[in-house]
Amino acid sequence: MDVLPGEPVYKSLWRHQRGFPEAFAKQCAAQVVVALLDLHGRGFMHRDVKTGNVLLDPATGRCHLIDFGFAKSLVRDDRTLDGRAMSFVGTHYAMAPEVYHCSHQQRDNYYTVAVDWWYEQHCNDHHPAEELADE
Repeated sequence: MDVLPGEPVYKSLWRHQRGFPEAFAKQCAAQVVVALLDLHGRGFMHRDVKTGNVLLDPATGRCHLIDFGFAKSLVRDDRTLDGRAMSFVGTHYAMAPEVYHCSHQQRDNYYTVAVDWWYEQHCNDHHPAEELADE
């Protein structure tokens, strides 16, 4: 296994208090999407995508998806793609409320565009969970 140079995206965000330039943020997000498409194409889902699990190489500007400890196979015993996870894993503060609060019966339908917006806010170093905790 290769050792990748760089640091987690969240550490870079701390130094860029106004966030990353939009063009760079789009480039990094696109690289993560390509990594996820490749992972899904191989029959796995990551289940813990967050700024701490995206490594930024400052020399090249490339972003790499890391930490596959919660990854799960999408392939059932009959070798067909299932696309569902019946277990609940991930980093709670990085989860969208739709995911965190869904019941076992709701898990088939929990994913919405709101989950994408939740992740987008995290990429911009905005943590909605902190606001919810204050209420």
